[in-house]
Amino acid sequence: MRPQFDPSRLLAEYEDDLLVAEITQMLLDTAPGLLRTIEEAVATGDAAALKAGAHRLRGSVATFGLDSATQATLDLERLAANGQMASAPAVVAGLTRDVGILCAGARSWLATRAAAAS
Repeated sequence: MRPQFDPSRLLAEYEDDLLVAEITQMLLDTAPGLLRTIEEAVATGDAAALKAGAHRLRGSVATFGLDSATQATLDLERLAANGQMASAPAVVAGLTRDVGILCAGARSWLATRAAAAS
């Protein structure tokens, strides 16, 4: 199954469209920087930065139920903890793809929401 943005679970859980929009905007504000941190950590072989960046991003993607990205962040944390940095680039590539799809859907949802409000 391809990753996608689906706010329905959050809307059902919080019953607050504005709160879900704020959480979605936080994802868009933080995910690109966290991905850069992860990519830089892999490029420089910085296991501690990789582990920290993956952990932080995991919270964001898990909030939206993106299982493939959540698993990828867990895998990156494990690889960093075990010093297996050579295996990280392939995981990062999949994570970057999945988070990109999630963020594109999030931007679209926010734009649709804004258009409906105006």
